[in-house]
Amino acid sequence: MHPNPGTGRSGRTRRWLVALVPVVLMAAIPSVIALFYQSRIAEQMFKGVVLVSVLMAIAIGGTTMVALANHPRSAALQRQAATESAAISGLFGTYATLHVVSLIDTPAPADISWFGLSEAPGWFWLPGIAVAAAVAALAGALGRTEALPVATEAPPVGAPTLRLAPRQKAMFAATTWLRSNLQMGAPLLAVGLALAVAGVRDGQALVPGLLFVALGFLKIGQAHARLLIDDRGATLVIAGLVRSTVPYQHISQADALAASPPTTSFPPSGSDCGWGASTGRGPALGLRLTDGRAFVFSTGKAEMAAALVNGYLHRERNHADHD
Repeated sequence: MHPNPGTGRSGRTRRWLVALVPVVLMAAIPSVIALFYQSRIAEQMFKGVVLVSVLMAIAIGGTTMVALANHPRSAALQRQAATESAAISGLFGTYATLHVVSLIDTPAPADISWFGLSEAPGWFWLPGIAVAAAVAALAGALGRTEALPVATEAPPVGAPTLRLAPRQKAMFAATTWLRSNLQMGAPLLAVGLALAVAGVRDGQALVPGLLFVALGFLKIGQAHARLLIDDRGATLVIAGLVRSTVPYQHISQADALAASPPTTSFPPSGSDCGWGASTGRGPALGLRLTDGRAFVFSTGKAEMAAALVNGYLHRERNHADHD
């Protein structure tokens, strides 16, 4: 079992900072602006926007800290948590900041709901989306983990192995459907449509509802997973778009699992134990990776897929003719 690189003290500290600094800024920037212009902002709206910013920071920061603390062995998962935290902070922080600026020298309405936030123009979300994308990209780059160890030994005797000729190509493809993602995506889509309809009816912003709709479609799209094995390694394709490839140099050996693990996770992070596309039923291909985790893909042809991968590893690492 190989250690997972990037989980050292310095790596963990860096990812914690990358995750939590944007959260602090999300609350600090609009609050500082509001305090500076306090005399020119209606009192109730001033208190409301500062309170909402702080509460959002506490909620996002708390959730992120739990995610980071629960997965100390998975550097990739910590990186994903940091990236998501930064993106969400950038989105809401930009919206709150623009809203505070819009409140300066603005008369307080007779009826203030949601602490004045409901009166903010919907287009404030658009710069937030751009900032969120930029901050997420920066956080992902800063939280990048070190290179994984390279496996050099061939799979042990007894592992399922398909003998490959010197120039024979490794080719395998399989698909699976993950009902758990359909069950998660459908409620998100329903909530998003309800919020969008309510926004149109009440003259409020459509962006929150559209965000839920997008998340719902994303989760539903992730219900379809495809595995491709070729000379590059094992590639997981989600929704026909998202690709993550495990090169052979990071695979120690392949196993044909009699039962699929009950959990489902996706690239690039997964969990401390592994990642892939698992239905929780039937056989599955299991790849032992050099970061100490496993890649799992549910398929009825697990034995064939494992034998193909091991055959390729034997041929490349033993430099032997398996003809």
